[in-house]
Amino acid sequence: MNKLCVISMSGGLDSTTLAMKAMEDGYTVLPINIEYGQKNIVELRAFNEVYSFFRRNFNDQILDPVHLNLAEMMQESVKLYEKLRDNNKVKKATGHEFYTPSRNLVFSTLAAMVGEIAGIAEGLTEVKVGLGIHSHSDVYNRDYWDITPEFVDRLNAVFALNDSMQISIYAPYAKVLKSEIVKDAIRLGVPYELTWTCYNPVKTITPKGSRYRPCLKCEACQERALAGKVAGAENINNYDILIQEMTNTKDEK
Repeated sequence: MNKLCVISMSGGLDSTTLAMKAMEDGYTVLPINIEYGQKNIVELRAFNEVYSFFRRNFNDQILDPVHLNLAEMMQESVKLYEKLRDNNKVKKATGHEFYTPSRNLVFSTLAAMVGEIAGIAEGLTEVKVGLGIHSHSDVYNRDYWDITPEFVDRLNAVFALNDSMQISIYAPYAKVLKSEIVKDAIRLGVPYELTWTCYNPVKTITPKGSRYRPCLKCEACQERALAGKVAGAENINNYDILIQEMTNTKDEK
Protein backbone atom coordinates (compact mmCIF):
# COMPACT_ATOMS: atom_id res chain seq x y z
CA MET A 1 0.00 0.00 0.00
CA ASN A 2 1.56 3.25 -1.19
CA LYS A 3 -1.40 5.64 -1.31
CA LEU A 4 -4.01 5.80 1.44
CA CYS A 5 -7.30 7.72 1.43
CA VAL A 6 -9.38 7.79 4.61
CA ILE A 7 -13.07 8.34 3.93
CA SER A 8 -15.90 8.86 6.38
CA MET A 9 -18.52 6.58 4.83
CA SER A 10 -22.15 6.85 5.87
CA GLY A 11 -23.65 4.58 3.24
CA GLY A 12 -24.59 7.65 1.22
CA LEU A 13 -24.24 8.16 -2.51
CA ASP A 14 -21.56 10.86 -2.21
CA SER A 15 -19.11 8.98 0.01
CA THR A 16 -19.68 5.70 -1.85
CA THR A 17 -18.90 7.30 -5.20
CA LEU A 18 -15.93 9.12 -3.65
CA ALA A 19 -14.50 5.78 -2.52
CA MET A 20 -14.85 4.35 -6.02
CA LYS A 21 -13.23 7.46 -7.50
CA ALA A 22 -10.33 7.20 -5.03
CA MET A 23 -9.79 3.57 -5.99
CA GLU A 24 -9.76 4.56 -9.66
CA ASP A 25 -7.09 7.13 -8.81
CA GLY A 26 -4.94 4.44 -7.26
CA TYR A 27 -5.72 4.85 -3.56
CA THR A 28 -6.33 2.17 -0.99
CA VAL A 29 -9.43 3.24 0.92
CA LEU A 30 -9.70 3.11 4.69
CA PRO A 31 -13.39 3.63 5.55
CA ILE A 32 -14.43 5.06 8.88
CA ASN A 33 -18.02 4.94 10.10
CA ILE A 34 -18.96 7.40 12.79
CA GLU A 35 -21.93 7.07 15.12
CA TYR A 36 -22.61 10.24 17.04
CA GLY A 37 -26.09 9.63 18.43
CA GLN A 38 -28.07 10.13 15.24
CA LYS A 39 -30.92 7.77 14.45
CA ASN A 40 -28.89 5.89 11.91
CA ILE A 41 -30.23 2.33 11.70
CA VAL A 42 -30.93 2.88 7.98
CA GLU A 43 -27.59 4.56 7.31
CA LEU A 44 -25.75 1.82 9.17
CA ARG A 45 -27.44 -0.88 7.09
CA ALA A 46 -26.62 1.06 3.91
CA PHE A 47 -22.98 1.33 5.00
CA ASN A 48 -22.83 -2.42 5.62
CA GLU A 49 -24.35 -3.17 2.21
CA VAL A 50 -21.97 -0.80 0.42
CA TYR A 51 -18.95 -2.09 2.28
CA SER A 52 -19.89 -5.69 1.44
CA PHE A 53 -20.03 -4.68 -2.23
CA PHE A 54 -16.57 -3.14 -2.03
CA ARG A 55 -15.15 -6.17 -0.23
CA ARG A 56 -16.54 -8.53 -2.86
CA ASN A 57 -15.33 -6.51 -5.83
CA PHE A 58 -12.33 -4.46 -4.67
CA ASN A 59 -10.87 -6.50 -1.85
CA ASP A 60 -7.29 -5.40 -2.56
CA GLN A 61 -8.16 -1.70 -2.42
CA ILE A 62 -10.30 -1.46 0.69
CA LEU A 63 -9.28 -2.03 4.29
CA ASP A 64 -11.32 -3.15 7.28
CA PRO A 65 -13.56 -0.28 8.43
CA VAL A 66 -12.84 1.69 11.58
CA HIS A 67 -15.99 2.26 13.63
CA LEU A 68 -15.96 5.31 15.88
CA ASN A 69 -18.75 5.50 18.45
CA LEU A 70 -19.22 9.02 19.79
CA ALA A 71 -22.86 8.45 20.71
CA GLU A 72 -22.46 8.55 24.49
CA MET A 73 -20.36 11.70 24.34
CA MET A 74 -22.69 13.42 21.89
CA GLN A 75 -26.11 12.19 22.99
CA GLU A 76 -27.17 15.25 24.97
CA SER A 77 -26.12 17.64 22.22
CA VAL A 78 -27.83 15.51 19.58
CA LYS A 79 -31.06 15.40 21.60
CA LEU A 80 -31.00 19.18 21.93
CA TYR A 81 -30.24 19.58 18.23
CA GLU A 82 -33.14 17.32 17.24
CA LYS A 83 -35.47 19.31 19.48
CA LEU A 84 -34.30 22.59 17.93
CA ARG A 85 -34.66 21.12 14.45
CA ASP A 86 -38.17 19.86 15.14
CA ASN A 87 -39.12 23.31 16.44
CA ASN A 88 -37.74 24.84 13.21
CA LYS A 89 -35.17 26.84 15.17
CA VAL A 90 -32.20 25.33 13.31
CA LYS A 91 -33.63 26.42 9.98
CA LYS A 92 -34.43 29.92 11.26
CA ALA A 93 -30.89 30.34 12.61
CA THR A 94 -28.93 28.80 9.73
CA GLY A 95 -31.23 28.69 6.70
CA HIS A 96 -30.78 24.91 6.57
CA GLU A 97 -33.29 22.39 7.85
CA PHE A 98 -30.86 19.52 8.38
CA TYR A 99 -27.56 21.29 8.94
CA THR A 100 -25.35 19.57 11.53
CA PRO A 101 -22.89 22.08 13.07
CA SER A 102 -19.23 21.47 12.17
CA ARG A 103 -19.84 17.86 11.16
CA ASN A 104 -17.41 17.84 8.22
CA LEU A 105 -14.78 19.61 10.32
CA VAL A 106 -15.04 17.06 13.12
CA PHE A 107 -15.22 14.07 10.78
CA SER A 108 -12.24 15.30 8.75
CA THR A 109 -10.18 15.76 11.89
CA LEU A 110 -11.02 12.26 13.10
CA ALA A 111 -10.21 10.85 9.66
CA ALA A 112 -6.85 12.64 9.73
CA MET A 113 -6.11 11.15 13.14
CA VAL A 114 -7.04 7.61 12.05
CA GLY A 115 -5.16 8.09 8.79
CA GLU A 116 -1.97 9.28 10.43
CA ILE A 117 -1.95 6.29 12.77
CA ALA A 118 -2.52 3.93 9.83
CA GLY A 119 0.15 5.77 7.85
CA ILE A 120 2.71 5.33 10.60
CA ALA A 121 1.83 1.64 10.86
CA GLU A 122 2.31 1.17 7.11
CA GLY A 123 5.40 3.35 6.81
CA LEU A 124 3.68 5.96 4.64
CA THR A 125 4.69 9.58 4.33
CA GLU A 126 1.44 10.92 2.88
CA VAL A 127 -2.26 10.36 3.64
CA LYS A 128 -5.39 11.78 2.01
CA VAL A 129 -8.61 12.58 3.84
CA GLY A 130 -11.52 12.05 1.46
CA LEU A 131 -14.50 14.41 1.47
CA GLY A 132 -17.50 13.74 -0.75
CA ILE A 133 -18.62 17.35 -0.63
CA HIS A 134 -20.16 19.15 -3.59
CA SER A 135 -21.92 22.41 -4.37
CA HIS A 136 -25.63 22.38 -3.62
CA SER A 137 -28.17 22.92 -6.35
CA ASP A 138 -30.95 25.51 -6.17
CA VAL A 139 -32.94 22.98 -4.14
CA TYR A 140 -31.03 24.42 -1.16
CA ASN A 141 -31.11 28.09 -0.19
CA ARG A 142 -27.31 28.18 -0.03
CA ASP A 143 -24.30 25.94 0.57
CA TYR A 144 -23.25 24.80 4.00
CA TRP A 145 -20.03 26.54 5.05
CA ASP A 146 -18.24 23.21 5.47
CA ILE A 147 -18.79 21.95 1.92
CA THR A 148 -17.22 24.88 0.07
CA PRO A 149 -13.90 24.95 -1.83
CA GLU A 150 -12.73 27.57 0.67
CA PHE A 151 -13.37 25.07 3.49
CA VAL A 152 -11.13 22.57 1.67
CA ASP A 153 -8.41 25.18 1.21
CA ARG A 154 -8.51 26.23 4.87
CA LEU A 155 -8.48 22.63 6.07
CA ASN A 156 -5.50 21.88 3.85
CA ALA A 157 -3.72 24.86 5.39
CA VAL A 158 -4.35 23.49 8.89
CA PHE A 159 -3.19 19.97 7.98
CA ALA A 160 -0.07 21.46 6.37
CA LEU A 161 1.07 22.42 9.88
CA ASN A 162 1.65 18.72 10.56
CA ASP A 163 5.43 18.28 10.35
CA SER A 164 5.31 14.51 10.88
CA MET A 165 3.25 13.44 7.88
CA GLN A 166 1.77 15.01 4.74
CA ILE A 167 -2.00 15.04 5.19
CA SER A 168 -4.28 16.75 2.69
CA ILE A 169 -7.86 16.71 1.46
CA TYR A 170 -9.09 14.61 -1.45
CA ALA A 171 -12.29 16.32 -2.63
CA PRO A 172 -12.67 15.91 -6.41
CA TYR A 173 -16.30 17.10 -6.39
CA ALA A 174 -15.96 20.21 -4.24
CA LYS A 175 -16.54 22.61 -7.14
CA VAL A 176 -19.31 20.75 -8.99
CA LEU A 177 -22.95 19.83 -8.48
CA LYS A 178 -24.23 16.44 -7.32
CA SER A 179 -25.11 15.54 -10.91
CA GLU A 180 -21.38 15.15 -11.60
CA ILE A 181 -21.16 12.66 -8.74
CA VAL A 182 -24.06 10.69 -10.22
CA LYS A 183 -22.37 10.72 -13.64
CA ASP A 184 -19.26 9.22 -12.05
CA ALA A 185 -21.41 6.74 -10.12
CA ILE A 186 -22.86 5.51 -13.42
CA ARG A 187 -19.46 5.45 -15.14
CA LEU A 188 -17.76 3.60 -12.29
CA GLY A 189 -20.59 1.14 -11.68
CA VAL A 190 -21.48 2.37 -8.21
CA PRO A 191 -24.48 0.41 -6.84
CA TYR A 192 -26.37 3.57 -5.96
CA GLU A 193 -29.50 1.52 -5.19
CA LEU A 194 -27.65 0.31 -2.07
CA THR A 195 -26.91 3.85 -0.86
CA TRP A 196 -29.09 6.01 1.36
CA THR A 197 -29.69 9.75 1.07
CA CYS A 198 -33.07 10.66 2.63
CA TYR A 199 -33.31 12.65 5.88
CA ASN A 200 -36.84 11.43 6.69
CA PRO A 201 -37.17 7.74 5.81
CA VAL A 202 -40.73 6.41 5.55
CA LYS A 203 -41.13 3.22 7.53
CA THR A 204 -43.60 0.45 6.64
CA ILE A 205 -44.09 -2.71 8.67
CA THR A 206 -44.17 -5.85 6.55
CA PRO A 207 -44.23 -9.58 7.43
CA LYS A 208 -40.51 -9.68 6.54
CA GLY A 209 -39.53 -6.70 8.70
CA SER A 210 -39.43 -2.92 8.54
CA ARG A 211 -39.09 -1.47 5.05
CA TYR A 212 -37.66 2.03 4.76
CA ARG A 213 -38.17 4.18 1.67
CA PRO A 214 -37.02 7.73 0.90
CA CYS A 215 -39.62 10.42 1.61
CA LEU A 216 -38.97 12.10 -1.78
CA LYS A 217 -39.77 15.47 -0.15
CA CYS A 218 -36.73 16.53 1.87
CA GLU A 219 -33.94 18.61 0.35
CA ALA A 220 -31.63 15.60 0.08
CA CYS A 221 -34.23 13.56 -1.83
CA GLN A 222 -35.05 16.44 -4.15
CA GLU A 223 -31.41 17.09 -4.94
CA ARG A 224 -30.74 13.40 -5.54
CA ALA A 225 -33.72 13.29 -7.93
CA LEU A 226 -32.53 16.40 -9.79
CA ALA A 227 -28.97 15.07 -10.03
CA GLY A 228 -30.24 11.74 -11.32
CA LYS A 229 -32.38 13.44 -13.96
CA VAL A 230 -29.45 15.56 -15.20
CA ALA A 231 -27.10 12.57 -15.23
CA GLY A 232 -29.56 10.21 -16.92
CA ALA A 233 -30.52 8.10 -13.90
CA GLU A 234 -34.13 9.08 -13.31
CA ASN A 235 -34.72 5.95 -11.20
CA ILE A 236 -32.14 7.08 -8.66
CA ASN A 237 -34.72 7.49 -5.86
CA ASN A 238 -36.23 4.08 -6.49
CA TYR A 239 -34.60 2.27 -3.60
CA ASP A 240 -35.43 0.91 -0.17
CA ILE A 241 -33.92 -0.96 2.75
CA LEU A 242 -35.48 -3.91 4.56
CA ILE A 243 -34.45 -4.43 8.17
CA GLN A 244 -35.45 -7.45 10.18
CA GLU A 245 -35.70 -5.96 13.65
CA MET A 246 -35.29 -8.52 16.39
CA THR A 247 -37.49 -8.53 19.48
CA ASN A 248 -36.62 -10.14 22.79
CA THR A 249 -39.04 -12.75 24.12
CA LYS A 250 -39.03 -14.61 27.41
CA ASP A 251 -39.53 -18.33 27.48
CA GLU A 252 -42.76 -19.24 29.21
CA LYS A 253 -42.70 -22.17 31.57
